[in-house]
Amino acid sequence: MYQSLVGYTTPATGFDGFRDATLKATIDLYGSCSPEYVAVLNAWKAVGIGNSGTDPVTINTAGLPEFCEGDSILLKATGLPGSNYVWKLNGITISTGSNGELFVHQPGVFTVIENRCGLNFTSAPVNIIRHGLPVVTATDISGCEGISLFPVGSPAGGIFNIAVPYSGSATSYNYTYTSVHGCTASATAKITRFLAPSTSFITSDFTIPQNASPVVLEASGMATFSGAGVVGSNLFDASIAGIGGPWSVIMTAVNGHGCMTSDSILVTVTEPCNRDFAAVEIHVPEIIKPNVPITISAIGASGALELNWELPAGWDILSGQGTGDLLVTPAKEGGTIKLTITNTCLEAYEITSKNWMLLLNYLYKSIQIL
Repeated sequence: MYQSLVGYTTPATGFDGFRDATLKATIDLYGSCSPEYVAVLNAWKAVGIGNSGTDPVTINTAGLPEFCEGDSILLKATGLPGSNYVWKLNGITISTGSNGELFVHQPGVFTVIENRCGLNFTSAPVNIIRHGLPVVTATDISGCEGISLFPVGSPAGGIFNIAVPYSGSATSYNYTYTSVHGCTASATAKITRFLAPSTSFITSDFTIPQNASPVVLEASGMATFSGAGVVGSNLFDASIAGIGGPWSVIMTAVNGHGCMTSDSILVTVTEPCNRDFAAVEIHVPEIIKPNVPITISAIGASGALELNWELPAGWDILSGQGTGDLLVTPAKEGGTIKLTITNTCLEAYEITSKNWMLLLNYLYKSIQIL
């Protein structure tokens, strides 16, 4: 008893385990199939614990008698300590010895023969099934940066190791599928990301009168434009957009991968501008004396027009630049007086004085001196 307690039992040992422990201890002390061994076996049989010397042997598995390819299954014979075993697969001996357990990696019909003290006991056959691994595939996918992608795996019902949908950067992903038989296989695929074009607006926000000429819209690369007032491929027409806003004009650029970039500007359309500057004339005094201040006027110029005067070389502007009345000091030499007129539509118009008029004035001045 001491031998069995010390060598073969734990606090968790049950009746069947304790029966086997006493038999193992008896074998250690007296040998297998000794009279002492038989006496211990009969004692346990008398109280109904465990197999008797004539009970048949059986083959047990931890679960269903099946396993997946690449795995194995443990077969256990319900024999007695001290027995010898002959394991057979499809009637062919594959293992012999005192081990009542056998790990198998092949399918087929298994039997075990237990030799108990010269008596042979053959188990009922057990059919062990091996299931093949499922054929699992994962598909490479691609898309533009920031766009949600949906990884693809087959058969349906598996698990991805990344979030679905996926909006991260380029990576690889795994798809794992488990069949109805509990067999698991995985496949790997990659995700490729494409950058969007770096195109942006060159044209910035602006304000424009309703009757101004169409404005050319510009971008840093190939692009299309859309929004209120956009006509043709790249023009903004204020007359079509209408007074008000600011109107949003959108630039869109798409590269060869279908990746898109967009940008926008705001355009405000104001009341129609004044375009009437054709009637403006330059008025110069009839008598011009060198170094004697005179006033040159822009006849017909309204306050809505922007004026810029250019004088002959040597003439000095005393005051009035940008207005309709310019006070200047003439030089001894004549020349052409030029006036650039810009209306509220930001359109420029240029007029000049009559150069011969100035020459006659100088000639008249010379006669007066004589």
